[in-house]
Amino acid sequence: MYPACRPLPANYQSNPTMAYIPCTCPNGGVKQTNDGYFNCQAVTPLPVCLQAVPGRMYPAYNVECRCPEGVTVTSSNGGYTSACNFTGTLCHSEQYRNERGECVDITRTCPDGRIIPALALCDSPVTSGTNIVTTTLTAFPTTVSQNGQATLTWSSSNATSCSLVNTIVTPGTGGDFPEIVPISGSRVVSPYSSKNYVLNCSGPTGTKNASASITVGGTTGENVVAATLTASPTTIEQNGQTTLTWNSTNATSCKLRSSVTGDLGALPTLSGSLTARAFASTATMTLSCTGTTGTKESSVVVTVQPGTTQGTAPTATLSANPSTISQNGQTTLTWTSANASSCRLRSSVTGDLGALPSASGSLTANGFTSTATMTITCLSASGVSASSSVVVTVQ
Repeated sequence: MYPACRPLPANYQSNPTMAYIPCTCPNGGVKQTNDGYFNCQAVTPLPVCLQAVPGRMYPAYNVECRCPEGVTVTSSNGGYTSACNFTGTLCHSEQYRNERGECVDITRTCPDGRIIPALALCDSPVTSGTNIVTTTLTAFPTTVSQNGQATLTWSSSNATSCSLVNTIVTPGTGGDFPEIVPISGSRVVSPYSSKNYVLNCSGPTGTKNASASITVGGTTGENVVAATLTASPTTIEQNGQTTLTWNSTNATSCKLRSSVTGDLGALPTLSGSLTARAFASTATMTLSCTGTTGTKESSVVVTVQPGTTQGTAPTATLSANPSTISQNGQTTLTWTSANASSCRLRSSVTGDLGALPSASGSLTANGFTSTATMTITCLSASGVSASSSVVVTVQ
């Protein structure tokens, strides 16, 4: 271990003729000097290296950190390393080994309630000025099913380093580890159980923390989103109208879209009804409701009887054989049309599938991973449309 760096005198002038002398700053590792003097107070404190345990998973990016013996190393695993002189038994995952070989907590709580790195000082916190460290951490959604996905988003100002607790889980052990992260960013997490995520950010004026919780509620229960959509009547004349009625539970927003005209925007209430008018062709209406546990959709087909007010109206039919298949299975889609100049095919899952090669024909559709409503829309030369839909159920 190198000797401690000597403080710079007020009238210090570097002497290039003196021998090279490396020295150690208490908060920044080994420094290269030619005379042993160095302004250690101007050095941003390096994070403490954490002891890497064989068989555990760690983040894969480089971080410069300080070993307990004072040596600076570059860790390729986000601050975890086996290059330091760790002695004795392995420390707990939320501890590190200090210069005396003791297992101590990575963070500690100051008298004013701040959570700071264990080696930082609980100086009087700065409450005003332009260099105050600030942090924010949010989670969306805040309730998920077991192993469901949520996004953590964080930001900070006037910070030089940040870490997140509870984002890394060792398979088979349930152990959680702090992770050194950028001062702003986002991360997708899939918690097995309810967790409280803590962001700790440090800067010249101190350390601030923020937290966000994600509740794991299982696949059923009071937090699961449900949505239903009905139409009355479901068969109308061209340019006729129908009443759409929707209901939802545990949703925070709902929107409506049409297979013919596209997105119709957000609905004014989470449950209610409206009159939909001017249907020129058959359309699949889809309700999409989102809540803290995810999104649920419900669809209904409004069939328009072809009219003759704009010339000879086209007709379209679509069938699937079989209509019930296994996951990644296939089915034969068969369509026929009359008085049509073009036809297009659309899936409720993957969207527009493009123009069909002929006015009537068949094709093999495969790779279904979930139940989908397949819709054919045919246009006449005068712009009148006709649609037909079939539901392919995936078991």
